[in-house]
Amino acid sequence: MKKIPVRSNCDSGSENQEQVLSVPSVFQDKDWFETIFRNLSVGVLLTDLQEKILAVNPMACELTGYSECELVGQSHLHLIYPEDVSVGRNLLDSLLRGEQENYILERRYVRKEGRIIWGRLHVSRMRDPGCDTSWYLLKVFEDITSQKEVARDLEQERDRAQQYLDLAGVLFLALDAEGKVTLANRKTCEVLGCSEEEILGADWCREFLPAPIENQVRQVRQKLIQGNGKTVEFYENPVLTRQGQIRLIAWHNVPLQDESGRVIGSLSSGLDITERKQAEKALQESEQRYHALFENTHTVMLLIDPESGAIVDANQAACSFYGYSREAFARKNILDLNILSVEEVFQELQRAKKKERRGFNFRHQLADGSLVDVEVFNGPILIQGKRLLFSIIHDITKRKQDEEQIQTYQKQLRCLSSELTLAEARERERIAVQLHDTIGQDLALGLMKLGSIRREAFTAGVFQPLDEGMSLIEKAVHDTQTLTFDLGFITLLKRFGYERTVAQWLEKQVREAHGLQTEFADDGRAKPLTDEVRILLFEAVRELLVNVIKHAQARQVKVSIAQKDRCIEVEVQDDGIGMPSENVREFMPRFGGGGFGLFSIRERLNHMGGGLIIQSDKGRGTRVILRAPLRQE
Repeated sequence: MKKIPVRSNCDSGSENQEQVLSVPSVFQDKDWFETIFRNLSVGVLLTDLQEKILAVNPMACELTGYSECELVGQSHLHLIYPEDVSVGRNLLDSLLRGEQENYILERRYVRKEGRIIWGRLHVSRMRDPGCDTSWYLLKVFEDITSQKEVARDLEQERDRAQQYLDLAGVLFLALDAEGKVTLANRKTCEVLGCSEEEILGADWCREFLPAPIENQVRQVRQKLIQGNGKTVEFYENPVLTRQGQIRLIAWHNVPLQDESGRVIGSLSSGLDITERKQAEKALQESEQRYHALFENTHTVMLLIDPESGAIVDANQAACSFYGYSREAFARKNILDLNILSVEEVFQELQRAKKKERRGFNFRHQLADGSLVDVEVFNGPILIQGKRLLFSIIHDITKRKQDEEQIQTYQKQLRCLSSELTLAEARERERIAVQLHDTIGQDLALGLMKLGSIRREAFTAGVFQPLDEGMSLIEKAVHDTQTLTFDLGFITLLKRFGYERTVAQWLEKQVREAHGLQTEFADDGRAKPLTDEVRILLFEAVRELLVNVIKHAQARQVKVSIAQKDRCIEVEVQDDGIGMPSENVREFMPRFGGGGFGLFSIRERLNHMGGGLIIQSDKGRGTRVILRAPLRQE
């Protein structure tokens, strides 16, 4: 082996330096070097065992973008993409240990201008013919960037196609000529309940079909392979999952052919129609039950198109009720039955279609021209893919007549109740006047005479009986006055007005008679009332105060009167034991011990356009609000 000087870093701009490198003697033969080494169409690098470049051919310079003098003396590792430097290190170590003579690997290289290329490197260990102890590495370098790009594009296309298959909501299945699975997408794996590895290569008919239909499906595939694909292009059959479930699949089958046109397999796309078939069966059974119910019931039923109002169907009960035959009904529209305007009828149809309302009261005309009141319950229903309104119709003519008669009776009863109230008040006033003018006067006169007798009596023994008699008469006078006040409140209402009368009754009958603390408040605004309202509100307040005295265990009670929104509002509030709020509704009908009772009063206030509200909670007292309209001037 001969040592020759080699100039390096030719373009560095520094002083030329020569490196003495040991080059195998075979490369010192100029003719051989020129004819073989330099004319190769692949890059060739000769390195020592430490991978320092000793010689390169022109193609290696062209592939890397470096000149020969820039490469010689540099490390081969300098050309490798940093992340790929360690690639193949174990192969090189094995080569250096003499465990193998050569190896091939692929990795990325960085050209001088920075562009990255892919290279395939053939590495061989060779000995210098002129020196048995000198070993070198011969590296043959090929640019495979374009091949890599093509492979990458193919891989991307394959991945994209697989992604499309996996994203599809249908099964994709490819079988070879022997019926072995060569392709199965994600949906196929999901339906069968197993992995792709378990499916690929399996005998489709034996592994994934119920035994009774295995031979039948094999015959279908045989027709497809033999070119009779049209007869089996669309085919439905069950498949057997790994969990033992049966799923029904609708297949679209096409044959797969090679370049010569020979059928080499089949490609099938399948749709899992198990639930759809079950739903269709359930719908069919449901429609059969509906048809039986529709035909055999005695309830009037119609099917109506909500868009046009056409009567699609009518059961026998409807024919009997309206007086039309089935054929006549087929030509009828709901407008022929309903006496409302066209616009009103279609508004109600749309409300029923949108489920905004289910029950309606109409007047319908029968075939003989007579009118009946009907109650109609509508609901949307799907019949053979068309959305219709299913109408159940009840004749409520008799009920409407009864309701109108009840309303008439109620009105009469309310008028009678008002008359009775006024009559009772007048009678109370008459009795109060008689009590005051007769019994009251007589008792007062008797008391005066007894007092005169006591003053003139000389015997001390008669004082005690006279005092006792006078006490009894005084009590009778007080009771008579109280009764006169209670019975004669109408006179007080007329004389003093509603607010002052309530204040007096609160003062005398609640504070003085029973010792409760009382408070009265009035907003001072005018509150003109009819006699009926004035009497009713006084009775109500008195009922409330009596209940406070008897049941509330209160220490204080307050009555407030105010004008609000053309109404008089009376509020009675106590600090008694109250009651749970959930019991107020139950308590209302029995609230009050006598007189009208608050239930009756509330009903009459509601009829007048007013109302009664009770607010109470256990341990927090009770608040009652009475509301009635003012008299219109």
